[in-house]
Amino acid sequence: MVMIAHTLTYGNVSSSEHGVYISGEGVYNAPERVVELVSIPGRNGALTIDQGHFDNITIEYPCFTFATSQEEFRRIVNNFKNAMIAQGGYQRLSDDYNPDEYRMALFVEGIEFEPVQYGRAGSFTLSFNCKPQRYLTDGDNEVTITNGSTLNNPTLYDAEPLLQVEGYGDIEFNGYKVTIENATMGNVIALNRGSYSSADASFNTTLTFNKSMFNTGDALTLDMGVQIRFSLSKNNSTASHSGNGTHELTGGRTACQLIDTLPINLNVGTSSTDTDTLTMSLRDSNNNSHALSVVLTSVFDGDETITLSVAISGEAYAHYQSSPTNVLTWSNVVGDSSLLILGHPTYIDCEIGEAYKYENGSLVGLNSYIDLGSDLPKLSSGINQFTLSDTITSLIVVPRFWQL
Repeated sequence: MVMIAHTLTYGNVSSSEHGVYISGEGVYNAPERVVELVSIPGRNGALTIDQGHFDNITIEYPCFTFATSQEEFRRIVNNFKNAMIAQGGYQRLSDDYNPDEYRMALFVEGIEFEPVQYGRAGSFTLSFNCKPQRYLTDGDNEVTITNGSTLNNPTLYDAEPLLQVEGYGDIEFNGYKVTIENATMGNVIALNRGSYSSADASFNTTLTFNKSMFNTGDALTLDMGVQIRFSLSKNNSTASHSGNGTHELTGGRTACQLIDTLPINLNVGTSSTDTDTLTMSLRDSNNNSHALSVVLTSVFDGDETITLSVAISGEAYAHYQSSPTNVLTWSNVVGDSSLLILGHPTYIDCEIGEAYKYENGSLVGLNSYIDLGSDLPKLSSGINQFTLSDTITSLIVVPRFWQL
């Protein structure tokens, strides 16, 4: 009779690689539901309080091994025993009797071998303390979700998925809503100076941001702009521009508007200065040229302070003003590269209520940017439909389907 040797895998330990085989599958009894019975005086029957969860269950496997010599047998026993014991915490436990499912298990029992055949073979029992669920291997497959997508949970139990997200906004399914905060600080009018009577004007503002939002080396981008409104006798002008900014002159002889913008790219932890200079020549009704100079400057201390300043000079500034408004804006600020800039996806583990990313091999918590609502999201039995904000650029779901 040919004996079929079956195997199990616990964490990164495969029994067959150690010459150990199982002669029977683990006992898959149903776990015990945790229910509290309360006796109430004057009332027949106990009041039941369902705790809503199941206790761990013990799973045992009968095993055997054999060798060509006592020395080889001792080597097999020692190697396998140490490999199993070295696995810390819950590990994935599977066997080839049930290839479509697995458990999360703790190996906490010792191994007692019973040598036979002159000490060259032996049998023993492996005992595991397991979570009550039997996870479906299909539930480990990544599913790409778009707005309106559906995901079918084939079991009778709510699954607690792992979400891998890029972007920000709302993710809704099965009555739950997960919100990833936008890391954009918005458009801020930092300074509005109004009219000037002098030919020259300069002003600045100091902006601070919450450093806790950032990691050292994170990128921070913003636009600094100045807006000048005035009237011209002539609508012709010439301009020269230095720096990495842009400018726009719109309008004709009246209601002329000048917008000068300096895009700024910073790295948290590194001080830097950005400057943009715009020099223009505007002509009056006699075709005389009048100079106008606009200088935008950004100084970052590398920590959490940005000083933005604008300097406007030249006779054209005083000559052509008509109820001018000079507005310094801090806009399009993208904070927390954890979510948007560095490109690392956000992971949301709905089983434990933790959000995180991986940065240079290290785990970085993101719970302060994620709102999971009052209850942890679950995929209910049957069809679950997803609704995504337009700003969610990618969503991958690992469903983690399970049954008892």
